[in-house]
Order: sequence, then structure tokens, then C-alpha cells
Amino acid sequence: RIAFSISLGPLPYIITAEIFPASCRASGVSLCWAMNWASNFVVSLTFPDMNHLIGASGTFFLYSAVCLFAIWFVKSFVPETCGQSLEELENNI
Repeated sequence: RIAFSISLGPLPYIITAEIFPASCRASGVSLCWAMNWASNFVVSLTFPDMNHLIGASGTFFLYSAVCLFAIWFVKSFVPETCGQSLEELENNI
């Protein structure tokens, strides 16, 4: 639980609840969460084959590169929402 909480794990749930305007929040959140679970499925599906082909260190290096890209993307493109109400966020987006 702790590793999930301090990693990128909760981001889809936190950001999607804040980033979509009220008019399309339910649809947007549903789509984002579905993509999150689809991505989890792809990782689970590809891990055994990748582990066999490029070894454990190569597999984890590739997944860590994807995580580093995700961190860069979030820092670069996701707006800061701290201290803003949902109405303020709606007006800014």
C-alpha cells in the first residue's frame, strides 16, 4: 500500500476527478479509469514474455523508462490544482 501511495498509482484517480468539467466528468473519469486498467492488463500480459526475451533487468529497465516518461509528462503538462475549487478549475480549463 505504501509503495502504491507514493508512486504514480493514485494519479489516475486523483487527477481525473479534478481535471474534467462537471458536464462531462463521469464520462471522462470512466474513460481514463478504463485506460488505466487496460494499461495494467497490458503490463501483466507482456511481463512474462519480456522477462523471457530481455531478462528481468531489461524488463524492469524498460518499465522504469516508461515511468520516468510519465513523471516528466505529469510535471510538464498536467496543471497544478492545489488550493483551487472545482469551479475555479473549470473556469481555468
